[in-house]
Amino acid sequence: MDKVFIKYIGGRAVWRDCIYHTGLVFEDGQVREVSAEAAAKLLRHGDVFAAAPGKRVKKADDTEALEKAGALEVERETAAFDAVQDVILQINRMGKDELELYAKANYGQSLDKRKSAENLREAVVQMVHQFGIVQ
Repeated sequence: MDKVFIKYIGGRAVWRDCIYHTGLVFEDGQVREVSAEAAAKLLRHGDVFAAAPGKRVKKADDTEALEKAGALEVERETAAFDAVQDVILQINRMGKDELELYAKANYGQSLDKRKSAENLREAVVQMVHQFGIVQ
C-alpha cells in the first residue's frame, strides 16, 4: 500500500477526522504518513492539509493504528445499521397479531389492535429506533 506524507496546516490546536472516518487526529503542524487513499481525501482540503514530500515524522507515529480503529468503527456502525434494517424488514412482513406479540415480548408495550396494520408497524419500528434491538 502506498503511503503519502501530509501536513496539517489548519490552524486548530487539534483536528480530529469525523468526515472520512479514518480515525486520524492531527496536532497543529503535525506530519503523518497516511495511506494514499486517505491522503487523496484529506488533500482535497488545501486550506487544512498540504503534501509534505519526503518529510520524516518526528514523534511516534500512530497513524496506522488510528486508521485501523477508524475502519473498525465504520464496520461496527455498518453492522448495527444492517441489524436494524433486518429487524425492520421482519416487522414489515408481520400481521397485526404478530406485531402485538412482538411489541409485548420485546418492549413490554401493548398495541391498540383497532389501528391499521400499517400504523402498528410504524409504532413498532419507532420502538426499534427508540429502544434498539432487543435480543
